[in-house]
Amino acid sequence: MGIKGNNAVLGEAAKKYAGHPLSLMLLGGYLQTVYQGDIQQLGMVNLLFDEEGWSDHARKLMEAYLSWFNGKPESDILSMICLIDRSTTLDKLKLLTSLDNDFGISGELNKLSHSQWCYAIKRLCDAKLMAVQLIGEKQVIECHPLVKEFIARRPKELSHRKWIEGNKLLFRYYQNSVSEDPENIEELDNLFRAVLHGTQAAMHREAFHLYFFRIKNGFTMPSKGSHYADENCIRSFFENPWSVPVRDLSEE
Repeated sequence: MGIKGNNAVLGEAAKKYAGHPLSLMLLGGYLQTVYQGDIQQLGMVNLLFDEEGWSDHARKLMEAYLSWFNGKPESDILSMICLIDRSTTLDKLKLLTSLDNDFGISGELNKLSHSQWCYAIKRLCDAKLMAVQLIGEKQVIECHPLVKEFIARRPKELSHRKWIEGNKLLFRYYQNSVSEDPENIEELDNLFRAVLHGTQAAMHREAFHLYFFRIKNGFTMPSKGSHYADENCIRSFFENPWSVPVRDLSEE
């Protein structure tokens, strides 16, 4: 991971972080990003920590990262990927930020040049907060699930308003990406995703209308994966799973 230093310090770090792969990964990225890979600065990083356990240490590393990226494109990119909540592409990120005029959740990303996008993503990859894989001509971007969960739960980085508005944007995007007469599993998946984002945005009536009339009346579930997605959609309409439906839905 590009870390430089003497073997004794490297051994100490490996022993201290053993059994905590996410913490070790974040530590290496933080040293690379902030201290140019100099592990002699490990003592500086340890000042972030206390004795409450490594789950807390990983949290504090994330806090340090978000403070480091505060006000920079990297922070907005992480927020967008957290909202999408699965692998995506650079092209799709750019498209979503171009559609964000009414929501204001993507910060200044729509003003970035292509090279600025690539530089920001490289910095996030160097920090081990995300990974990019080239599939064909597309850059597929993924983020560690625990990193996404951390950002989603941190009010300063992803406020409740941003969460709601972001999910509204994704509901509209996925709903509109499907033709009136969808024919394949990819379009079905986009409808499932639209429903889930709609319920996250508290748009339960619109999401249920989409689910009932376009998915249940339009498709025969063609695969095991789609049955799992179908179950997730149904669950999203309950306040308590399978017992108390959300209040926005009528008895009918």
